[in-house]
Amino acid sequence: MTAAKSKGELKSLYGASAYLCDGFKEVTGNKAIERYFCREMKAVREFTVSFHDVSSHDGEHYFRWTMRFKLKFPGFKNAAREGVSQRQL
Repeated sequence: MTAAKSKGELKSLYGASAYLCDGFKEVTGNKAIERYFCREMKAVREFTVSFHDVSSHDGEHYFRWTMRFKLKFPGFKNAAREGVSQRQL
């Protein structure tokens, strides 16, 4: 995935007042989230996200996911983080 494509997809996912907590860092605002992802992706060799289920109520949607990744650093083993995202449609 290219940086330009990533930025476009991030803008479509996160609103101006979005909040992200991925188990490593807490970030508020879509521009800060974009900067965070662009900076962190430089250190990532492999990255996948698996979505497990979705719950919806009154226009609010909650996605439970697992993020798996491997960093470019020698000796770094695969890691995983679980999380939940909320989206209002």
